[in-house]
Amino acid sequence: MAIQAKSNNIIDISIESVAFGGSGVGRSSGMVCFVPYTLPGETVRARIIQEKKSYIMTELIQVLKPSPERIVTACPFTGRVCPGCAYQHMKYECEVNIKDQQFRNFITRINDTGPDIFRQPVKSQKELYYRNKLTLHSSFDKDEKRLGYFMADNRTVLDIPHCPLASEAINAKLKSLREDPGFSHTLRDGMTVTFRETANEGVIFWRNSPPDKISWLREDTACGKVSVPAGSFSQVNPFCRDALMLEVAGILKAEKPETFIDLYCGSGLFSVAAATAGVPNIIGVDLDGPGIKAAEYNLSGFNVKSIFAAGETASSMPALLKQINQADAVLAVDPPRTGLDEKTLNVLCSSLLNKIIYVSCAPDTLQRDLQKLCGRGFKIDSTGIIDMFPRTSHFETLTLLRRA
Repeated sequence: MAIQAKSNNIIDISIESVAFGGSGVGRSSGMVCFVPYTLPGETVRARIIQEKKSYIMTELIQVLKPSPERIVTACPFTGRVCPGCAYQHMKYECEVNIKDQQFRNFITRINDTGPDIFRQPVKSQKELYYRNKLTLHSSFDKDEKRLGYFMADNRTVLDIPHCPLASEAINAKLKSLREDPGFSHTLRDGMTVTFRETANEGVIFWRNSPPDKISWLREDTACGKVSVPAGSFSQVNPFCRDALMLEVAGILKAEKPETFIDLYCGSGLFSVAAATAGVPNIIGVDLDGPGIKAAEYNLSGFNVKSIFAAGETASSMPALLKQINQADAVLAVDPPRTGLDEKTLNVLCSSLLNKIIYVSCAPDTLQRDLQKLCGRGFKIDSTGIIDMFPRTSHFETLTLLRRA
């Protein structure tokens, strides 16, 4: 039930749900209101910060009636000045359920989808201290040096001495560096400092871009060791990375394709999963040249025939598809948050491929792309979330499509 406004800019609101992005949703005087850091069932007091024609943006002032799912946050900056974590104020089980419902809301907008396509969500083994990568920004303001995250304005840097999302080893390294005057003297305004942890190398760090002398990092995955160039993309949550690889391997073991095509393959994470699943022919495409070289190396230890090409997916795919029996192939895509470009979508839809695995970290662009794929001959077989990014508003998803 909506609660009316108390004054011109302070309102009390009953929270009904949580929208994608993390803000609680309620109503005041018939207007939809968004209140960050709230939970369904709570009554809260909020300050209006922006009014639009159809909704109101607010900031939380006080929780008048808390949910039993509310907990004390692990970070003093959460809910105040750091925009990174959207869900530290709730029990982790509640967070996963909220994300799962958000995802279902996106996918059920697609025609001919029902509840039977959804898999149970995969939770992270750790809800905190799980990230194996951390990038901080340095900022100089008069005599003050700050090393941390950008705040909501994307300009001001919040000094971060400790982040409960980063691994304990990365936090320990960060603490030791911050206590070292020599390290502080090496920082410059606008510089980035990146930390990476693997079981093989421990914690390493670099300023701005990784230097050429840094060797490839070796990741221990559920499908064996995978080498990744320091500057190439890698999944930040080792447990959920392994869950993704095992999901892909499980699909391929069941389908037994002759060929696996790995678009946006990076260092070949899913190609390695395909090799362990027994797929004899593997093709990978990515713009990242060092990643392609690593993928070739990662597959060299398997008894498979592999081809990796550095280039754009849409321009590389037609020639590669002509070399294989498309009807007996499974293709996987793992694009950036922007999703698939129109040319790549057209190549996929006009191909003779019967099965596509779509891995995504952006349910909005995924929903857009799935709508197009389903409108041109494909149907969702199964889909579900893998909570790669606990305590943040983000999550990973894996969807299997088949020709209808």
